[in-house]
Amino acid sequence: MAGGFNLYQYAPNGLTWIDPLGWKCGLTTKQRKNKIKRIKNQLSAGGNKGITGKVSVKEAKILEETFVGPNYRVVKSYGADLLISQDGLRQYRGPSTKSGINKNTGEPWSKIGTQVNFQSRDIPEGSWPNNVHLHVE
Repeated sequence: MAGGFNLYQYAPNGLTWIDPLGWKCGLTTKQRKNKIKRIKNQLSAGGNKGITGKVSVKEAKILEETFVGPNYRVVKSYGADLLISQDGLRQYRGPSTKSGINKNTGEPWSKIGTQVNFQSRDIPEGSWPNNVHLHVE
């Protein structure tokens, strides 16, 4: 018998295996729905908040499309694309670098440096008073 790689074996260490070939498909439907639910709950509470965890750029793209819905418009601003929902009530800001310290909390704006923002408002014009950010790796 010739030796070789056994592609069907269990991961060498299931707790630390990192998927070096990129076979992991990203967010499951359940994970996507849960993240969107958490984002919407935080937005309805108002203000500027973050949700725990982090996502890949690919996963952020999936959340973006779910959040703003179809027929959105794209606006360039803040060094990233802003996607605004058709009704003008939801906005997604793509991955952008956040540096500096929040004067109110004394903590960094982003613990890993890059985040995406999900924003909402009650009327289709004006500022975006509700903001939820999520870290991107």
